[in-house]
Amino acid sequence: MDKARILLLDAAPGELMARELDRLLGHGLEITLNLRRVTDHTGTRETWGDRVEFTDFDAFDESALTAATVRGT
Repeated sequence: MDKARILLLDAAPGELMARELDRLLGHGLEITLNLRRVTDHTGTRETWGDRVEFTDFDAFDESALTAATVRGT
């Protein structure tokens, strides 16, 4: 069975994001992280790029949210 994928719209700030991502990955989930409110895009991509996918959109934009939600289904 395929792993469940989640779209993380608003990750925890700063160092807490690492704990959040580690826990979600530890539960066997595949993660797409919205970078919209992440302050260090480059560092986040370097650190997590081999374990999560990324997107960057305004979650208040209904069409962008819908597109990100159904991506890959």
